[in-house]
Amino acid sequence: MRSIYLRSTYSNVRRRVGSVVFGALTLTACRSDNVASPLSSPSARLSRSTATASATRPQGTINDSLAALSDRVPGFAGFQPGPNGVLTVYITPAGRAAAAVVAAQDFFASHASAFGAVAPMFKSSGIAVQPARYTFRQLYDWYQTLNRSLGIPGITMGRIDASTNQVSIGVKDAATLSRVAALAKASGIPDTAIAVSIVAPFHATTRLTDQVRPTVPGLQVSSLYPGRVCTLGYTFHAVKTVSPSVVESINYFVLPSHCTATFGVTEGTIVGQPNVGSVIGHEVYDPPTTTGCAPGRQCRRSDAALFQYDASVSTTFAKVAHAANGSTLMYPFFPGPYIPYTITGMGPNNYPDGLSRPLYKVGAVTGETVTNSYANGYSCTDVPLYDQSGNDTGITLQCQETATLAANDGDSGGPMYVSSGPNGTIYATGMLWGKNGTGIVAYTDITVIIENLNHYPHLVSINYELRVW
Repeated sequence: MRSIYLRSTYSNVRRRVGSVVFGALTLTACRSDNVASPLSSPSARLSRSTATASATRPQGTINDSLAALSDRVPGFAGFQPGPNGVLTVYITPAGRAAAAVVAAQDFFASHASAFGAVAPMFKSSGIAVQPARYTFRQLYDWYQTLNRSLGIPGITMGRIDASTNQVSIGVKDAATLSRVAALAKASGIPDTAIAVSIVAPFHATTRLTDQVRPTVPGLQVSSLYPGRVCTLGYTFHAVKTVSPSVVESINYFVLPSHCTATFGVTEGTIVGQPNVGSVIGHEVYDPPTTTGCAPGRQCRRSDAALFQYDASVSTTFAKVAHAANGSTLMYPFFPGPYIPYTITGMGPNNYPDGLSRPLYKVGAVTGETVTNSYANGYSCTDVPLYDQSGNDTGITLQCQETATLAANDGDSGGPMYVSSGPNGTIYATGMLWGKNGTGIVAYTDITVIIENLNHYPHLVSINYELRVW
Protein backbone atom coordinates (compact mmCIF):
# COMPACT_ATOMS: atom_id res chain seq x y z
CA MET A 1 0.00 0.00 0.00
CA ARG A 2 1.10 3.60 -0.50
CA SER A 3 0.51 6.62 1.67
CA ILE A 4 -0.28 10.16 0.54
CA TYR A 5 -1.26 13.20 2.54
CA LEU A 6 -4.59 14.85 1.88
CA ARG A 7 -6.80 17.26 3.70
CA SER A 8 -10.53 17.30 4.12
CA THR A 9 -12.66 19.31 1.73
CA TYR A 10 -15.28 20.85 3.96
CA SER A 11 -15.53 24.61 3.88
CA ASN A 12 -15.90 27.08 6.72
CA VAL A 13 -17.06 29.76 4.28
CA ARG A 14 -20.65 29.77 3.10
CA ARG A 15 -21.06 30.44 -0.59
CA ARG A 16 -24.13 31.95 -2.21
CA VAL A 17 -24.36 31.57 -5.94
CA GLY A 18 -27.16 33.21 -7.89
CA SER A 19 -29.51 31.44 -10.24
CA VAL A 20 -29.05 31.48 -13.98
CA VAL A 21 -31.57 31.12 -16.77
CA PHE A 22 -31.40 27.76 -18.47
CA GLY A 23 -32.25 28.03 -22.15
CA ALA A 24 -31.83 24.64 -23.82
CA LEU A 25 -34.91 22.78 -25.01
CA THR A 26 -35.67 19.52 -26.73
CA LEU A 27 -39.18 18.93 -27.95
CA THR A 28 -41.14 16.73 -30.32
CA ALA A 29 -43.07 18.65 -32.91
CA CYS A 30 -46.57 17.64 -33.94
CA ARG A 31 -47.44 18.21 -37.51
CA SER A 32 -50.41 17.73 -39.80
CA ASP A 33 -50.24 16.21 -43.25
CA ASN A 34 -52.97 18.46 -44.68
CA VAL A 35 -51.00 20.06 -47.51
CA ALA A 36 -51.56 23.64 -48.57
CA SER A 37 -49.88 25.38 -51.46
CA PRO A 38 -46.55 27.04 -50.78
CA LEU A 39 -47.94 29.99 -52.72
CA SER A 40 -50.26 30.69 -49.79
CA SER A 41 -47.39 32.58 -48.14
CA PRO A 42 -48.71 35.57 -46.19
CA SER A 43 -46.10 37.71 -47.92
CA ALA A 44 -48.78 38.66 -50.45
CA ARG A 45 -51.11 39.66 -47.63
CA LEU A 46 -48.58 41.00 -45.12
CA SER A 47 -46.56 43.88 -46.52
CA ARG A 48 -42.96 43.76 -45.37
CA SER A 49 -42.52 47.44 -46.20
CA THR A 50 -45.32 48.90 -44.10
CA ALA A 51 -44.37 51.24 -41.30
CA THR A 52 -46.56 49.34 -38.88
CA ALA A 53 -44.83 46.03 -39.50
CA SER A 54 -41.40 47.64 -39.21
CA ALA A 55 -42.31 49.39 -36.00
CA THR A 56 -43.66 46.34 -34.23
CA ARG A 57 -41.25 43.68 -35.50
CA PRO A 58 -38.28 42.91 -33.22
CA GLN A 59 -35.06 44.16 -34.77
CA GLY A 60 -31.60 42.69 -34.85
CA THR A 61 -32.33 38.99 -34.28
CA ILE A 62 -30.78 36.13 -36.20
CA ASN A 63 -34.21 35.37 -37.66
CA ASP A 64 -34.44 38.93 -39.05
CA SER A 65 -31.08 38.48 -40.75
CA LEU A 66 -31.97 35.05 -42.15
CA ALA A 67 -35.23 36.41 -43.56
CA ALA A 68 -33.28 39.14 -45.34
CA LEU A 69 -30.85 36.50 -46.62
CA SER A 70 -33.81 34.53 -47.96
CA ASP A 71 -34.89 37.61 -49.90
CA ARG A 72 -31.46 37.84 -51.53
CA VAL A 73 -30.99 34.11 -52.20
CA PRO A 74 -34.02 32.51 -53.88
CA GLY A 75 -35.14 29.26 -52.26
CA PHE A 76 -33.05 29.62 -49.10
CA ALA A 77 -34.90 27.87 -46.25
CA GLY A 78 -32.40 28.10 -43.42
CA PHE A 79 -29.55 25.98 -42.10
CA GLN A 80 -28.72 23.77 -39.16
CA PRO A 81 -25.25 23.17 -37.65
CA GLY A 82 -24.68 19.48 -37.06
CA PRO A 83 -22.14 17.09 -35.56
CA ASN A 84 -18.58 16.86 -36.83
CA GLY A 85 -18.70 20.34 -38.33
CA VAL A 86 -21.30 19.51 -41.01
CA LEU A 87 -23.61 22.38 -41.93
CA THR A 88 -27.00 21.33 -43.34
CA VAL A 89 -28.49 23.88 -45.75
CA TYR A 90 -32.18 23.69 -46.63
CA ILE A 91 -33.36 24.77 -50.09
CA THR A 92 -36.72 24.73 -51.91
CA PRO A 93 -37.01 23.11 -55.36
CA ALA A 94 -37.10 26.52 -57.04
CA GLY A 95 -33.95 27.66 -55.27
CA ARG A 96 -30.34 27.80 -56.34
CA ALA A 97 -28.48 25.31 -54.17
CA ALA A 98 -24.96 26.54 -54.89
CA ALA A 99 -25.80 30.14 -54.02
CA ALA A 100 -27.66 29.07 -50.87
CA VAL A 101 -24.72 26.98 -49.67
CA VAL A 102 -22.21 29.79 -50.12
CA ALA A 103 -24.56 32.30 -48.47
CA ALA A 104 -25.18 30.00 -45.50
CA GLN A 105 -21.47 29.32 -45.01
CA ASP A 106 -20.59 33.00 -45.10
CA PHE A 107 -23.46 33.96 -42.84
CA PHE A 108 -22.67 31.31 -40.25
CA ALA A 109 -18.96 32.04 -40.20
CA SER A 110 -19.51 35.80 -39.91
CA HIS A 111 -21.89 35.50 -36.97
CA ALA A 112 -19.52 33.89 -34.47
CA SER A 113 -20.81 36.16 -31.71
CA ALA A 114 -24.24 34.58 -32.06
CA PHE A 115 -23.24 31.01 -32.77
CA GLY A 116 -20.14 30.75 -30.60
CA ALA A 117 -16.50 30.13 -31.25
CA VAL A 118 -17.27 26.96 -33.25
CA ALA A 119 -18.87 28.96 -36.07
CA PRO A 120 -15.77 29.29 -38.28
CA MET A 121 -15.29 25.51 -38.42
CA PHE A 122 -18.39 25.19 -40.58
CA LYS A 123 -16.74 27.22 -43.32
CA SER A 124 -14.89 24.18 -44.62
CA SER A 125 -15.85 21.12 -42.56
CA GLY A 126 -18.63 19.83 -44.77
CA ILE A 127 -21.99 20.72 -46.29
CA ALA A 128 -25.20 18.74 -46.61
CA VAL A 129 -28.10 20.03 -48.72
CA GLN A 130 -31.64 19.00 -47.81
CA PRO A 131 -34.91 19.80 -49.63
CA ALA A 132 -37.50 22.08 -48.06
CA ARG A 133 -41.03 23.10 -48.95
CA TYR A 134 -41.03 26.67 -47.67
CA THR A 135 -38.44 29.42 -47.81
CA PHE A 136 -37.19 30.99 -44.60
CA ARG A 137 -38.97 34.22 -45.56
CA GLN A 138 -42.29 32.36 -45.73
CA LEU A 139 -41.74 30.78 -42.34
CA TYR A 140 -40.61 34.12 -40.93
CA ASP A 141 -43.74 35.93 -42.11
CA TRP A 142 -46.00 33.18 -40.79
CA TYR A 143 -44.22 33.39 -37.47
CA GLN A 144 -44.80 37.15 -37.35
CA THR A 145 -48.48 36.53 -38.08
CA LEU A 146 -48.60 34.16 -35.12
CA ASN A 147 -46.58 36.44 -32.85
CA ARG A 148 -49.75 37.82 -31.35
CA SER A 149 -50.58 34.27 -30.19
CA LEU A 150 -47.53 34.36 -27.93
CA GLY A 151 -49.54 36.68 -25.68
CA ILE A 152 -52.24 34.06 -25.20
CA PRO A 153 -52.09 32.52 -21.70
CA GLY A 154 -50.60 29.05 -21.99
CA ILE A 155 -48.05 29.77 -24.74
CA THR A 156 -44.63 28.52 -23.63
CA MET A 157 -42.32 29.10 -26.63
CA GLY A 158 -42.16 29.94 -30.31
CA ARG A 159 -39.46 29.57 -32.95
CA ILE A 160 -38.68 28.91 -36.61
CA ASP A 161 -37.31 25.39 -36.96
CA ALA A 162 -35.25 25.08 -40.13
CA SER A 163 -34.68 21.35 -39.59
CA THR A 164 -38.43 20.60 -39.82
CA ASN A 165 -39.19 23.55 -42.13
CA GLN A 166 -41.92 24.70 -39.79
CA VAL A 167 -42.99 27.36 -37.35
CA SER A 168 -42.91 25.63 -33.98
CA ILE A 169 -45.19 26.80 -31.15
CA GLY A 170 -45.13 25.28 -27.68
CA VAL A 171 -48.22 25.38 -25.47
CA LYS A 172 -48.95 24.38 -21.90
CA ASP A 173 -52.12 22.35 -22.47
CA ALA A 174 -54.55 20.97 -25.04
CA ALA A 175 -56.95 23.90 -24.75
CA THR A 176 -54.21 26.38 -25.71
CA LEU A 177 -53.12 24.07 -28.52
CA SER A 178 -56.62 24.23 -30.00
CA ARG A 179 -56.69 28.05 -29.81
CA VAL A 180 -53.33 28.41 -31.56
CA ALA A 181 -54.26 25.87 -34.23
CA ALA A 182 -57.46 27.77 -34.92
CA LEU A 183 -55.55 31.07 -35.20
CA ALA A 184 -53.08 29.50 -37.64
CA LYS A 185 -55.89 28.16 -39.80
CA ALA A 186 -57.71 31.49 -39.79
CA SER A 187 -54.47 33.19 -40.84
CA GLY A 188 -54.11 30.91 -43.86
CA ILE A 189 -50.98 29.16 -42.65
CA PRO A 190 -50.58 25.70 -44.24
CA ASP A 191 -50.94 22.78 -41.84
CA THR A 192 -47.56 21.47 -42.96
CA ALA A 193 -45.87 24.77 -42.09
CA ILE A 194 -46.72 24.77 -38.39
CA ALA A 195 -46.14 22.40 -35.49
CA VAL A 196 -48.03 23.08 -32.27
CA SER A 197 -47.13 20.82 -29.37
CA ILE A 198 -47.36 20.71 -25.61
CA VAL A 199 -44.11 21.99 -24.11
CA ALA A 200 -43.68 22.70 -20.41
CA PRO A 201 -42.99 26.34 -19.46
CA PHE A 202 -39.52 27.70 -18.89
CA HIS A 203 -38.46 28.83 -15.44
CA ALA A 204 -35.30 29.92 -13.70
CA THR A 205 -33.00 27.08 -12.72
CA THR A 206 -31.70 26.11 -9.31
CA ARG A 207 -28.13 25.67 -8.15
CA LEU A 208 -26.60 23.12 -5.82
CA THR A 209 -26.19 25.86 -3.22
CA ASP A 210 -29.91 26.72 -3.13
CA GLN A 211 -32.57 25.15 -0.95
CA VAL A 212 -34.01 22.24 -2.91
CA ARG A 213 -36.87 19.90 -1.98
CA PRO A 214 -37.05 17.03 -2.30
CA THR A 215 -33.39 16.80 -1.39
CA VAL A 216 -30.97 14.91 -3.60
CA PRO A 217 -27.31 13.93 -3.03
CA GLY A 218 -24.93 16.61 -4.28
CA LEU A 219 -26.56 19.66 -2.66
CA GLN A 220 -24.90 22.02 -0.22
CA VAL A 221 -25.43 21.28 3.47
CA SER A 222 -24.13 22.96 6.61
CA SER A 223 -23.71 21.60 10.14
CA LEU A 224 -24.78 23.51 13.22
CA TYR A 225 -21.44 22.80 14.80
CA PRO A 226 -18.70 23.52 13.84
CA GLY A 227 -20.40 25.53 11.08
CA ARG A 228 -18.96 23.62 8.17
CA VAL A 229 -20.24 23.61 4.60
CA CYS A 230 -20.17 20.16 2.98
CA THR A 231 -22.01 18.26 0.23
CA LEU A 232 -25.02 16.03 0.86
CA GLY A 233 -23.98 12.41 0.37
CA TYR A 234 -25.98 9.40 -0.75
CA THR A 235 -29.46 8.69 0.58
CA PHE A 236 -29.76 5.33 2.32
CA HIS A 237 -32.99 3.47 2.96
CA ALA A 238 -33.73 0.93 5.67
CA VAL A 239 -36.98 -1.03 5.63
CA LYS A 240 -38.19 -3.84 7.84
CA THR A 241 -41.54 -5.61 7.68
CA VAL A 242 -42.66 -5.79 11.31
CA SER A 243 -45.94 -7.51 10.45
CA PRO A 244 -48.10 -7.98 7.35
CA SER A 245 -49.69 -4.61 8.04
CA VAL A 246 -46.74 -2.70 9.55
CA VAL A 247 -43.63 -1.67 7.61
CA GLU A 248 -40.89 0.34 9.25
CA SER A 249 -39.12 2.66 6.83
CA ILE A 250 -36.34 5.07 7.73
CA ASN A 251 -34.54 7.51 5.45
CA TYR A 252 -30.89 8.23 6.14
CA PHE A 253 -28.14 10.20 4.45
CA VAL A 254 -24.36 10.07 4.71
CA LEU A 255 -21.85 12.86 5.29
CA PRO A 256 -18.11 12.78 5.98
CA SER A 257 -17.32 12.36 9.66
CA HIS A 258 -15.10 15.43 9.49
CA CYS A 259 -18.26 17.46 8.77
CA THR A 260 -19.58 16.52 12.24
CA ALA A 261 -18.66 17.99 15.63
CA THR A 262 -16.11 15.25 16.43
CA PHE A 263 -14.68 12.59 14.12
CA GLY A 264 -15.62 9.08 15.28
CA VAL A 265 -17.98 10.23 18.05
CA THR A 266 -21.78 10.26 17.72
CA GLU A 267 -22.92 13.60 19.13
CA GLY A 268 -26.14 14.30 17.22
CA THR A 269 -24.70 16.98 14.92
CA ILE A 270 -27.56 18.96 13.31
CA VAL A 271 -27.42 19.52 9.54
CA GLY A 272 -29.41 21.89 7.34
CA GLN A 273 -29.79 22.30 3.59
CA PRO A 274 -28.47 24.60 2.29
CA ASN A 275 -27.71 26.00 5.77
CA VAL A 276 -28.68 25.34 9.37
CA GLY A 277 -31.65 27.67 9.02
CA SER A 278 -33.44 24.80 7.26
CA VAL A 279 -32.69 21.62 9.23
CA ILE A 280 -33.00 18.29 7.40
CA GLY A 281 -31.60 15.77 9.89
CA HIS A 282 -29.22 14.81 12.67
CA GLU A 283 -26.25 12.52 13.19
CA VAL A 284 -27.16 9.06 14.53
CA TYR A 285 -23.97 7.03 14.05
CA ASP A 286 -20.34 7.98 13.59
CA PRO A 287 -18.33 4.73 13.74
CA PRO A 288 -15.55 4.79 16.34
CA THR A 289 -11.93 4.65 15.26
CA THR A 290 -9.71 1.69 16.05
CA THR A 291 -6.00 1.23 16.66
CA GLY A 292 -3.41 -1.02 15.06
CA CYS A 293 -3.16 0.33 11.52
CA ALA A 294 0.04 2.24 12.38
CA PRO A 295 1.86 3.03 15.62
CA GLY A 296 0.16 5.77 17.62
CA ARG A 297 -2.62 6.38 15.09
CA GLN A 298 -6.40 6.03 15.10
CA CYS A 299 -7.75 4.12 12.12
CA ARG A 300 -10.94 3.75 10.11
CA ARG A 301 -11.96 2.45 6.71
CA SER A 302 -14.27 5.37 5.86
CA ASP A 303 -14.75 9.06 6.56
CA ALA A 304 -18.52 8.56 6.76
CA ALA A 305 -21.21 9.24 9.38
CA LEU A 306 -24.88 8.29 9.23
CA PHE A 307 -27.62 10.90 9.58
CA GLN A 308 -31.37 10.38 9.90
CA TYR A 309 -33.69 12.58 7.89
CA ASP A 310 -36.32 14.49 9.83
CA ALA A 311 -39.74 13.04 9.10
CA SER A 312 -40.98 16.35 7.65
CA VAL A 313 -38.24 16.54 4.99
CA SER A 314 -39.03 15.23 1.52
CA THR A 315 -36.15 13.45 -0.15
CA THR A 316 -35.28 11.17 -3.06
CA PHE A 317 -33.97 7.62 -3.09
CA ALA A 318 -31.49 6.06 -5.55
CA LYS A 319 -30.84 9.48 -7.10
CA VAL A 320 -27.90 11.87 -7.51
CA ALA A 321 -28.05 15.52 -8.58
CA HIS A 322 -27.48 16.04 -12.28
CA ALA A 323 -25.77 19.41 -12.59
CA ALA A 324 -25.42 21.26 -15.87
CA ASN A 325 -22.74 23.92 -16.38
CA GLY A 326 -20.99 22.62 -13.30
CA SER A 327 -23.51 23.42 -10.58
CA THR A 328 -26.93 24.12 -12.14
CA LEU A 329 -29.56 21.45 -11.53
CA MET A 330 -31.13 19.93 -14.62
CA TYR A 331 -34.87 20.67 -14.80
CA PRO A 332 -37.48 19.48 -17.32
CA PHE A 333 -38.56 23.12 -17.85
CA PHE A 334 -41.58 23.18 -15.58
CA PRO A 335 -42.07 23.75 -11.87
CA GLY A 336 -41.53 20.42 -10.19
CA PRO A 337 -38.83 17.83 -9.60
CA TYR A 338 -35.47 18.28 -11.26
CA ILE A 339 -33.98 15.51 -13.39
CA PRO A 340 -31.47 13.64 -11.23
CA TYR A 341 -29.38 10.64 -12.18
CA THR A 342 -30.86 7.25 -11.24
CA ILE A 343 -28.70 4.69 -9.42
CA THR A 344 -28.96 1.22 -10.94
CA GLY A 345 -26.12 -0.49 -9.10
CA MET A 346 -23.05 0.01 -6.97
CA GLY A 347 -19.61 -1.36 -6.34
CA PRO A 348 -15.98 -0.71 -7.21
CA ASN A 349 -15.02 0.88 -10.49
CA ASN A 350 -14.51 -2.45 -12.30
CA TYR A 351 -17.65 -3.95 -13.82
CA PRO A 352 -18.51 -7.31 -15.39
CA ASP A 353 -18.59 -5.94 -18.92
CA GLY A 354 -14.94 -4.90 -18.59
CA LEU A 355 -15.58 -1.43 -19.98
CA SER A 356 -13.50 1.51 -18.82
CA ARG A 357 -15.79 4.31 -17.68
CA PRO A 358 -15.10 7.95 -16.82
CA LEU A 359 -15.47 8.68 -13.11
CA TYR A 360 -17.73 11.55 -12.04
CA LYS A 361 -18.36 13.46 -8.86
CA VAL A 362 -20.87 16.14 -7.97
CA GLY A 363 -20.02 18.62 -5.22
CA ALA A 364 -21.81 21.69 -3.92
CA VAL A 365 -18.87 23.98 -4.75
CA THR A 366 -17.34 22.78 -8.02
CA GLY A 367 -20.42 20.95 -9.28
CA GLU A 368 -20.15 18.02 -11.68
CA THR A 369 -16.62 17.08 -12.77
CA VAL A 370 -15.19 14.05 -14.52
CA THR A 371 -11.90 12.20 -14.98
CA ASN A 372 -10.45 9.20 -16.75
CA SER A 373 -7.44 9.25 -14.44
CA TYR A 374 -8.18 7.02 -11.48
CA ALA A 375 -7.01 3.71 -10.05
CA ASN A 376 -9.94 1.70 -11.38
CA GLY A 377 -11.24 0.79 -7.96
CA TYR A 378 -8.16 -0.81 -6.46
CA SER A 379 -5.71 1.89 -5.38
CA CYS A 380 -6.04 0.90 -1.68
CA THR A 381 -4.23 4.01 -0.51
CA ASP A 382 -3.68 4.63 3.22
CA VAL A 383 -4.30 8.33 3.82
CA PRO A 384 -3.32 10.23 6.99
CA LEU A 385 -6.00 12.90 7.50
CA TYR A 386 -4.88 16.52 7.85
CA ASP A 387 -7.13 19.46 8.72
CA GLN A 388 -7.35 22.61 6.60
CA SER A 389 -4.55 24.26 8.56
CA GLY A 390 -2.16 21.45 7.66
CA ASN A 391 -2.23 19.78 11.08
CA ASP A 392 -2.11 15.99 11.31
CA THR A 393 -5.31 14.80 13.01
CA GLY A 394 -3.72 11.49 14.06
CA ILE A 395 -6.32 9.59 12.02
CA THR A 396 -5.47 7.31 9.11
CA LEU A 397 -8.13 6.30 6.61
CA GLN A 398 -7.22 2.87 5.31
CA CYS A 399 -7.46 1.57 1.77
CA GLN A 400 -9.02 4.63 0.17
CA GLU A 401 -9.52 5.29 -3.53
CA THR A 402 -7.81 8.15 -5.35
CA ALA A 403 -8.35 10.01 -8.61
CA THR A 404 -7.17 13.11 -10.44
CA LEU A 405 -10.33 15.20 -10.36
CA ALA A 406 -11.40 18.82 -9.87
CA ALA A 407 -12.73 19.44 -6.33
CA ASN A 408 -12.54 22.15 -3.72
CA ASP A 409 -13.36 22.94 -0.10
CA GLY A 410 -17.04 22.24 0.50
CA ASP A 411 -17.21 19.30 -1.93
CA SER A 412 -16.72 16.74 0.89
CA GLY A 413 -19.59 14.27 0.81
CA GLY A 414 -19.99 14.52 -2.94
CA PRO A 415 -21.22 11.29 -4.59
CA MET A 416 -18.76 9.52 -6.91
CA TYR A 417 -20.26 7.53 -9.77
CA VAL A 418 -19.87 6.18 -13.28
CA SER A 419 -22.43 5.93 -16.05
CA SER A 420 -24.22 2.59 -16.23
CA GLY A 421 -26.14 3.22 -19.44
CA PRO A 422 -28.30 5.72 -21.33
CA ASN A 423 -30.97 8.02 -19.93
CA GLY A 424 -29.02 9.16 -16.89
CA THR A 425 -28.44 5.85 -15.09
CA ILE A 426 -25.34 5.47 -12.92
CA TYR A 427 -23.42 3.11 -10.67
CA ALA A 428 -22.67 4.52 -7.22
CA THR A 429 -18.95 4.11 -6.54
CA GLY A 430 -18.13 6.13 -3.44
CA MET A 431 -18.07 9.43 -1.55
CA LEU A 432 -15.49 12.20 -1.91
CA TRP A 433 -13.92 13.36 1.34
CA GLY A 434 -10.49 14.90 0.64
CA LYS A 435 -8.04 16.49 -1.76
CA ASN A 436 -4.42 17.57 -1.81
CA GLY A 437 -2.71 20.47 -3.53
CA THR A 438 -1.83 18.61 -6.73
CA GLY A 439 -5.31 17.80 -8.06
CA ILE A 440 -5.64 14.37 -6.40
CA VAL A 441 -8.86 13.59 -4.54
CA ALA A 442 -9.56 10.78 -2.07
CA TYR A 443 -12.85 8.95 -1.70
CA THR A 444 -14.22 5.89 0.08
CA ASP A 445 -15.75 3.01 -1.85
CA ILE A 446 -19.54 2.84 -1.44
CA THR A 447 -19.46 -0.80 -0.33
CA VAL A 448 -17.01 0.06 2.45
CA ILE A 449 -19.26 2.93 3.61
CA ILE A 450 -22.27 0.65 3.82
CA GLU A 451 -20.28 -2.04 5.60
CA ASN A 452 -19.12 0.48 8.23
CA LEU A 453 -22.51 2.11 8.78
CA ASN A 454 -24.41 -1.19 8.97
CA HIS A 455 -22.96 -1.52 12.47
CA TYR A 456 -25.32 1.23 13.62
CA PRO A 457 -26.98 -0.40 16.66
CA HIS A 458 -30.52 0.43 15.56
CA LEU A 459 -30.03 -1.26 12.21
CA VAL A 460 -28.58 -4.28 13.96
CA SER A 461 -31.57 -4.39 16.30
CA ILE A 462 -34.10 -4.41 13.46
CA ASN A 463 -31.97 -6.86 11.48
CA TYR A 464 -31.89 -4.83 8.31
CA GLU A 465 -29.12 -3.34 6.22
CA LEU A 466 -28.79 -0.03 4.46
CA ARG A 467 -29.24 0.13 0.73
CA VAL A 468 -28.52 2.89 -1.74
CA TRP A 469 -30.61 1.61 -4.64
